[in-house]
Amino acid sequence: MNARRLTFIVLLFSWIGDIRAECAGPLILEDSFAYNGTVFVGRAIAQEIVSRTGARDGTWATETTFEVEELWKGQTNTTLRVQNCGWHDGNEAMTCSEDFTFVVGFRYVVFAAGDPLQTNSCGPTALVDRAAKTLQWLFDKPRKSPVK
Repeated sequence: MNARRLTFIVLLFSWIGDIRAECAGPLILEDSFAYNGTVFVGRAIAQEIVSRTGARDGTWATETTFEVEELWKGQTNTTLRVQNCGWHDGNEAMTCSEDFTFVVGFRYVVFAAGDPLQTNSCGPTALVDRAAKTLQWLFDKPRKSPVK
């Protein structure tokens, strides 16, 4: 295993373990696709602040619900929920430097892993409008059909 791939895998596991780290090295789409159990394009349709599963008590996250438009990996649901560290309740906010922030109404390509699904900004998750290279790479991959 080359050093770049090893660095990427270590970073992903440290993120899942709730250990904060900066993103390491260039993004390798093949590794992200292999690691993440869920890959889709969807529109963010709702958000709520939830207790972060698997983290210490009192740790909160933002859970975004997506309407799935295209699906490459993961559960074949028409909606999927993805958690990320950080939240804003109108009065207070907490941000995490390595986490991606979703905005309701926008379309995203999402790479997520875990149960519950989680993502961060170290992977290729991005606004569809800024993900041309990723979408081009995904174009030839087999798709799954979301089940209603």
